[in-house]
This record gives sequence, structure tokens and C-alpha cells, in this order.
Amino acid sequence: RQLARDIHGHGGWIATFCVGVLPVAEAGLLQNRRATTYPYSRNHDNPGRLRELGVEAVNETVVFSDRIISCAGPAASLEVSCRLLEGLLGEVHAKEVKRLMCAPDDNY
Repeated sequence: RQLARDIHGHGGWIATFCVGVLPVAEAGLLQNRRATTYPYSRNHDNPGRLRELGVEAVNETVVFSDRIISCAGPAASLEVSCRLLEGLLGEVHAKEVKRLMCAPDDNY
């Protein structure tokens, strides 16, 4: 949790997958912000846990909030990676990486 606070506090980006957003929320970085998480756990209510931590848990594939990227599952890994590249390097460079990867040029 402290690592997430340190990274974010120094202007860094945080990209999470599935339930990786939970420690970020536990660090207090998503209070009163939107985020998503893996919704299909048989043993845990991950969206409910986000709500308990003061997060607006939404049913979306990928969510951005103040340099924090959360996603609902591994199928969104390419979108998360491209969004992170865009945040770190800018839209032009992210689009070039996507082009070189032959990735679809849609919303990310």
C-alpha cells in the first residue's frame, strides 16, 4: 500500500488488473473515485470491497482515475497497456506502438 502511495504521490501511474486494484483502494488512493475490478470471484465480493473502501465501483472493462488504471479482467490487458503508454509517453507514441503491434485502432 505504501508503495502505491509513494508512486502516485510522486506523479507516477499505476496500472492494475483484476483484483490488483484492491490494495490501491486500501491505500486510500481511490476514495470518492471510480474504479473497476474482477466481478466473478466465487469467494469474494470484489466490487463490494471497493464500495466499502469508498470507491465508486463501476461495471466497466477499464476505468481511469487520476493516473490509476483499473480493469475487470485479463482480456483488457492490451487496452490497459496502451492507456499506460499513452499516459507515460503521449498519444502519438502510444498509437505508433499499437500500429507496430498490428493492434486495432479503436478507443485506446
